[in-house]
Amino acid sequence: MTNLQYMAPPSDGAVGGDSRYDIYFEDMGYYGYTAAESYGPNPWNDATSYIVLHRNFIGFPPNTDPDGDQAGAAKVTVAHEFFHAVQFAYDVGEDGWWMEVSSTWMEDVVYDTVNDNYNYLPDFFSSPQTALTDGSYHCYASFIWDKYLQERFDTSVVRKIWEGCIYTTVTQATNDSLAPLGYSFAGGVAEFTTWNYITSTRNDGLHFSEAVSYPAMTIAAAYSSYPVSLRNSSVSPAGLGSAYIHFSPGAATGRLNITFDGSDSRTWAAYIVKSSAVNNHNIESLTLIPSGWTGEATIENIENYYSIALVAINTTANSAAAPFAYSAQIQSDYAVTGGLMGDTVGYGGAVRPLSYLVQNTGMLDDIINVTIYDSLGWLVPPMDTSFSLIAGETQTLGYNVTPPAGLPLNTRNKIYLQCQSLGDASVFDTTSAPFRTILQYGDADFNGVINILDVSYILNFLYRGGPVPEPVLAAGDMNCNGAMNILDVSAIINHLYRGAIGSPCNPF
Repeated sequence: MTNLQYMAPPSDGAVGGDSRYDIYFEDMGYYGYTAAESYGPNPWNDATSYIVLHRNFIGFPPNTDPDGDQAGAAKVTVAHEFFHAVQFAYDVGEDGWWMEVSSTWMEDVVYDTVNDNYNYLPDFFSSPQTALTDGSYHCYASFIWDKYLQERFDTSVVRKIWEGCIYTTVTQATNDSLAPLGYSFAGGVAEFTTWNYITSTRNDGLHFSEAVSYPAMTIAAAYSSYPVSLRNSSVSPAGLGSAYIHFSPGAATGRLNITFDGSDSRTWAAYIVKSSAVNNHNIESLTLIPSGWTGEATIENIENYYSIALVAINTTANSAAAPFAYSAQIQSDYAVTGGLMGDTVGYGGAVRPLSYLVQNTGMLDDIINVTIYDSLGWLVPPMDTSFSLIAGETQTLGYNVTPPAGLPLNTRNKIYLQCQSLGDASVFDTTSAPFRTILQYGDADFNGVINILDVSYILNFLYRGGPVPEPVLAAGDMNCNGAMNILDVSAIINHLYRGAIGSPCNPF
C-alpha cells in the first residue's frame, strides 16, 4: 500500500518479539481482526497494532481466486486487516463504518481478481435506504462508495480523506477532499446512488467497471398504469440513504409527469433515470425547491422508453429515516394546475386564511375537483369541492388553517393540495407547502388572539409580579422595539379601540 502513498503503520519496536509487524493466527468464527496496542509516536490519535488471522480459512464463502477459496480469503483478509493497521497511523478512533468501508474496498485494490467482497453486496442492494454511515454489517457492503470514488475520480481521494481524518471528522474530511473536484459529500453520494441503479442487467458499461457482477438494485415500488396519486414512499431513507421508484410505460402514451416531495425535516436530492433500453440510460438531476423539497419532471412520449426511475436521496448525513411522497400521471388535452398563494405561517390558536389558485390550462372546458388537507389536522374540515372552469379560466379558493393554541414556535405541518380534471380523471396537479407556527407579537397570554386580556397580562407582569409572557418574553413587545413596557400596553389599546395598525413585526 506504500505505492498508494499511505503512511506505514507505526512500529511497536520489539513488542511481539522483534521490530517486524506482528501477525498471529487463531481458530475463530470470522476472517480476522486488527487490534490497537498503544499510542503511536505522532501528536495525533495514531496507534501501534497487531493483526490476527483465521488459521486456515476453511468454510468461508466462495470467491473467484484462481488459487482457490482458501487462498483468496487469506489474501483479502491480509489486505483488509493491514489497511486497518494503516488507518491507525491516521486516526485509531475514526468512525467504524468508514474504517470497514475503506478496508473492504482495499481488498479489491490489492487483489482485484478475488472478489470475496461480492459476498457482502446483497446486503447493500437489498436495503439502499440504510444510512451509508450505518455501522452494522451493512458497512462492509458499502465498500462500493469507495469504489465509486476510485472510478469517478481516482484512488487518491480515499487517501486524502484519511489524511484529513487526522485533524477532523470523516464527514468534513470527505467534503474537503471532494471540494476541489466540484463535489460535496452529499453531492457525491447523490450521484453515487445513480451508479448503484445501473448494475446487473442494467449495466451500460459507463459506470462501475464490474457493474455486471453486482446485484440489481431493489425497487421500492413499481408502476405500469396511471395515474399514480400522491402517496408516501413505502421505505424511508436514512441519512445518505436512497430509494428507487420505477415507472414502466405499460399501455400509456404521451407525456408522463412525475412529482417529488421530500420530508421538510431533511435535505434531499433526486434524479430521473430515463432508460430507452434495459441497459441504455440518460440521467437527469431533478431540480428541487429547498423551501419544501419539491420538484417535478416531464417525460415526453413515455411509450418510447423502457422505463423511468425516480431516485430519492436523503442528503442529511447522520439523520434518522424520513419518507418522501411522489405522484405520476399522463397528461392529455385536459390539463389543470394549482398553486398556493402567499406565505404559509400562522399563530397557534389563530385562524390563518389562505388561498389556492386553480386554472384550467387544457384545451377543453372542464369540471375541476379540489382536495385540500394537512398532515396534523389543522384544516378542519378538509376541503373537497368541485366547480366548472372554461378553458383558460382561473378560480381562487379560500380555506382556513387553525393551529391549536399553545404549540411551540416553529411547529411544522404540511398542506397538501390537489386539483383533478373530471373530464379525464388521470389528469391532476398535486403540490404541497410547509406550514409553521410563528410568534404573534402582542399575544402575551399565547391564546392566538390579541385582546384586552393581553393588556391585563402585561400589566400584571410589569407591576404585580405576574407570569412572563408566553411562549417567549417578546410576545409582550407589541410595538416591536426590543423592550416590553407600558408603551406596549398603549399600542395594544390603540390597535383594539382606536384603529391603529397591529405590531409592525407581525406579517399579517
